[in-house]
Amino acid sequence: MRRFRRRQLLGLLGAFAAAPHLLAQTKERIRIGYMGSDVLSTSIGRKWMVSALRDIGFAEDQNLTIEWRFAEGQIDRMPELAEGLVKSGVRAIVAPTNLEAEIVRRYTKSIPIMMLYAVEPVRMGFAASLSRPGGNVTGVM
Repeated sequence: MRRFRRRQLLGLLGAFAAAPHLLAQTKERIRIGYMGSDVLSTSIGRKWMVSALRDIGFAEDQNLTIEWRFAEGQIDRMPELAEGLVKSGVRAIVAPTNLEAEIVRRYTKSIPIMMLYAVEPVRMGFAASLSRPGGNVTGVM
């Protein structure tokens, strides 16, 4: 099961590598955000994401800065955290589930939002269709 999820995450993060606006040849660090409803110390999505980014050549404190936001189970804090993350100027935001993606989407229509575990993205309004999602939300289903 873990291997399958890791492949999903690698595929998602591979999308970062394919996005020219995100990985343009520059000497500045790339800044992305992560919005989780969980807790930093036990976040599985965080652990997988850091490992997958390292596998494609990105490491924190070298060529990558990740703005971490964790609600620590307090869902009512998430809108404030999402708004702050959007205002921080990140180039993309990783939102592990539909919950985080929906909250972040309220604050930006231009920053790419990548879901790690997309559940029914068309029905939930994240995508027009699976083959042509449109908008700024994408992910792995």
